[in-house]
Amino acid sequence: MVATSMHYIFGVMIAYLLGYRGNKKFWVGLLAVIPDIDAIFFIFLAAGRNIFNYSLGFYETSQTAVMLLGHRGISHSLFLFGLAVLMAYLFTRKRSVALAVFSIWGSHLVLDAMTSWKMFLLLPFSYMPFYLGIVEVFDSWLMFFTSLMLGFLICSSLIENESKKGPVFGYLFFLVLGVYPAIRMNEFNIQTIVLSQLVIFGSIIYCVAALKNRRKKRLVNFVGRGIKYSSLLAVSYLVLLIIGKLFYSFSYSIPFIDLEPLEEFAYNGNLHTYELDEGAAYRVGMVNLKGQMQEQVIPKVINDIGVESSLIIAYQEAYGYALHTNWINHPVWTFMSEDGEVYVNIRYAKSFLPTKFNPGPSRGVNVQLQDGLLVRYDRVV
Repeated sequence: MVATSMHYIFGVMIAYLLGYRGNKKFWVGLLAVIPDIDAIFFIFLAAGRNIFNYSLGFYETSQTAVMLLGHRGISHSLFLFGLAVLMAYLFTRKRSVALAVFSIWGSHLVLDAMTSWKMFLLLPFSYMPFYLGIVEVFDSWLMFFTSLMLGFLICSSLIENESKKGPVFGYLFFLVLGVYPAIRMNEFNIQTIVLSQLVIFGSIIYCVAALKNRRKKRLVNFVGRGIKYSSLLAVSYLVLLIIGKLFYSFSYSIPFIDLEPLEEFAYNGNLHTYELDEGAAYRVGMVNLKGQMQEQVIPKVINDIGVESSLIIAYQEAYGYALHTNWINHPVWTFMSEDGEVYVNIRYAKSFLPTKFNPGPSRGVNVQLQDGLLVRYDRVV
């Protein structure tokens, strides 16, 4: 949900560049978050399970349900995107409206495609997953640049001297779907969060002071340049990550498709990680923006408790195209039995890179061993 606030700010920025001014750009910018409504659907499903104690087995084990109802499924497809643009034109007969839907809604798909989380552009015609792995969904630098953009966009509305509903809504949207989840999930360090708020309030305070001193003309120029350069910084940052990914893949002979950021790395120097299958183990490594490289070899199975092959097949059939497919398509299976309690972990090889692995109890899952084999591993409902 942190990323949703960034989508929104990019949407407001594009609306501004398309000529929407005052409060209107804050409402038009909402087009950028429509694809993430699928996440809200699942939140209601999960909340209902907690309240009414029903099973979500159909959703969690059905590939079709995951694709059509899950996050980054049909809502992020080119089919729905094209349909939205077409309907916008047919209902309004205005090219400007169709252009707004195309560019603002489209910005969501472009930004999501640049992350290391899979999306499914060709649904419902194909289950082929797609991602570029250039930037992590929760990126602290991108949060800072979007905060800068939001501060100047709020100032632009204050200059228009309209009601404060638009700017207040824009800031609350950023606060509720940006800052609050960041604090709750510990996705960002506190310095990033504080700095983003200082940037926004600093811009607003300067704007209000300048308006009181009747320096509107100078303020208009300042805000205009601020919007221009803050958006340029955000785009330049993404371009830098693209160039870095190309450089690493060619310099270290790493397959381009295997070079991607992972959550715990993105906030600590924008490190890209990669993974190469070497049979019984994975060779994983990371490269930072300075070109420094680190590698480790991670065994696919730690400890000698085996895995029933049908279990792996069942998981791949259920989750093979799911959002976090990396976690099951390239797993490291870890098992440990201690005093009758079974510890189990199925992890993506790259998740082992930054720290030593310490297996934890299997909370929230059913685990069953039989004759030294793991024969059951599923969610508790």
